Amino acid sequence: MLSFLTYLNKTDGTTILYTSHDLNTIERICDEIILLDHGKVIYQGDSTQFMNRKDYKIVEMQLASPIDTSGFARILESDDEHLKLLVEKQEVIPLLDQWMHDEAIVDFNIATPDLEFILSGNGVM
Repeated sequence: MLSFLTYLNKTDGTTILYTSHDLNTIERICDEIILLDHGKVIYQGDSTQFMNRKDYKIVEMQLASPIDTSGFARILESDDEHLKLLVEKQEVIPLLDQWMHDEAIVDFNIATPDLEFILSGNGVM
């Protein structure tokens, strides 16, 4: 059904109103997004901005001791025991390779920025 609606939209220019909580499907088939929160419009715009979030990763690290953060462009949170960065997806592997032998880094987590992060104003839009 979604393929048919996408076809109609692309070939005939037909506007389709599609409602869903499934952002993956919305990003795949919609050119424009309107996000509602309890009936209020909280975002209206181009869906590519939401797709761009997949080009970034949030890297969180637990630290045994402070590390030099001067080389990081997008520090979201930082203290002596915790560091949270926004990095481009292609930077993740080189950073991890660099950190693997750093005894100051106890643990790390990598995640794709979620919708809440983007709407908070910290995101990649």
